[in-house]
Amino acid sequence: MPTTGWIIEVSSPPERVAESVLAGFRRYGWPAIQAAMDSPGFPPDPHAGWARTFPRADDNRRGDGPPSLDAIAWVLQPTGRSADKWFAKLDVHSVGRRQDALRMMDEEAADDPRRLPALLDRLARDPSPEVRENAAAALASRGREATVQRALRDTADHDEDLQVRWAARRDLRK
Repeated sequence: MPTTGWIIEVSSPPERVAESVLAGFRRYGWPAIQAAMDSPGFPPDPHAGWARTFPRADDNRRGDGPPSLDAIAWVLQPTGRSADKWFAKLDVHSVGRRQDALRMMDEEAADDPRRLPALLDRLARDPSPEVRENAAAALASRGREATVQRALRDTADHDEDLQVRWAARRDLRK
């Protein structure tokens, strides 16, 4: 989420600042409030089972380990674009590097045809809840597309992680 600062000068009218604050609330605050009202698994029910669970490589909560890109192995193939390096990083064990890859794909590969399939796959299959949450956020800009809406709804309903479910609900409303 971009950060915005509001500066009000004594001699300037406050309407522009008020418009900016309200626009920020409408874009981020209101969808977050609506998503929280859905109560996607909170408080936690010890008997709840989730259709989408992820094996852990070890006891590491972050889900470091092999991310299994078998379903979309083709996105790792170099195409001669500058963004090739970011797609390749989706296949590393480090959660931080996979998160960096998603962030940089937004900046350098927005028009790359591999981006949407890669984001949808990471949302559904990455072992790290942080990577899945970032993938949901990256997909929010394409939230009007049926495949993206379906993926976010599936995540909101079936992901084992509360934060990922909440992020998907929030991003459906943006």
